[in-house]
Amino acid sequence: MFGVPQSTLSRILNAAEDALADALKGYGPARIVWPTLKKQKALARLTAAREPLLPFTSGFIDGKNFRVQEPPRGDIQNAHYNG
Repeated sequence: MFGVPQSTLSRILNAAEDALADALKGYGPARIVWPTLKKQKALARLTAAREPLLPFTSGFIDGKNFRVQEPPRGDIQNAHYNG
């Protein structure tokens, strides 16, 4: 996704999820509630109408910037580039 190796993205997302869970522990309004399947389908239809290249998408995450470790050498960075 966006030139980031899948393993790096997975690692960063897992760490971010853990950090967010720790930060919001005990704060009721911050609980995560998934929409019902019916609501997910409705959201996916709205998304597909606006962005046809994103079928079956019912939500987005935006506004977060997570630092990603940059490889120390250019050849290593090029070897991991998948864009």
